[in-house]
Amino acid sequence: MSLDIAYYANNVDTWCNDDAFFQCRTVKDMNDILEKTKLTKNQFCDMFKNVTKVFNANEILEIIQHTHVDAVCYKDDPCTILNIISEILNTQIKSEMCIAYQAKNQQLLKNIQDQINSLKNINFDIKRRMLDIFYPVGTIYESMNNTDPSTLFGGHWIPIENKFLFSVPTNNSSKQTGGSQYISVKNLPSHSHYISLSTSTESHSHRFCYTYVYCAGPGPRPRYSNTDFSPEQQSCITSESTHSHNIEGYTESSGKGTAYMPQYITCYRWYRDY
Repeated sequence: MSLDIAYYANNVDTWCNDDAFFQCRTVKDMNDILEKTKLTKNQFCDMFKNVTKVFNANEILEIIQHTHVDAVCYKDDPCTILNIISEILNTQIKSEMCIAYQAKNQQLLKNIQDQINSLKNINFDIKRRMLDIFYPVGTIYESMNNTDPSTLFGGHWIPIENKFLFSVPTNNSSKQTGGSQYISVKNLPSHSHYISLSTSTESHSHRFCYTYVYCAGPGPRPRYSNTDFSPEQQSCITSESTHSHNIEGYTESSGKGTAYMPQYITCYRWYRDY
C-alpha cells in the first residue's frame, strides 16, 4: 500500500505525536513527508521526541537534513530548535549557533529600531509641515470641545478667554485688548435732556396792613404831651396784578454703569503662537 505523502505533509498534527505512526515508517517515508511540509516549533519538538525512539543517530541526522521549519514567530524559537537538535545529536553546536544567531538577531533588532526611529522623525517632519500649511502661526482655532489643539495638531496654542474678536485695519497690530463689560456715563455719546415747565397767567392780589400810633412832638399832626401816645391805628393797602412762572433746565445722568451683553453662544478659542 503506497503512502499518501501529500495527506501527511498537510496534516502533521495527526501523526507528530503518534508512536504507532513512527513504528510503521521508514527513513525514506519520513524524508518524503518532511520534504513536502514545514513544521512549527511545537510540531518539530513533538516529532523528534518520537523520532529518537525509533531511529538511530545516523538515520536521525538524515531525517534532520530533510526537515524544514516554518518562519518563526518568536525570537527564541531558533534557539529552542537548536537545543533539541543538540540534544538529539549530543553535540556542542547549540551554544555556538545560538551565540551566532543571537548576535545576528541583536543587530537585526537594532536595524529595525533605527528604521522605526527614522520613520518617527519623517512622520514628525511631515506632521509639522502639514500643521504649518493648514494652521500657520497666528491662526485662530475654535471648537465646541475644550480640547487643546496642541494635542490634535501639535504646535503651541494660547487660549482666548472672555473676549470678543474685533477686526482692525491692516495698519493696526493684532492681539491688542480693550473694551469694557460695563456702560457708564463716560461711555455714552454726548447728549442732554431739555425740560420746560410753565403756568398760565392768573390774576391775584396782595394785601398789606400795618398798625401805628402818634407820639409827642412838633409837627402838623395832633400834638400830645411828651409822655403821651395816640391810640393804635391800622391802615391796609391792597394791590392786584397778573403774572406767570417759567422753569427751564438740563439734566445729566449719573450712577454706576450696568453690564450689557447681546445674545450669545459660548465656544472655545485658541491662537497658535509657534
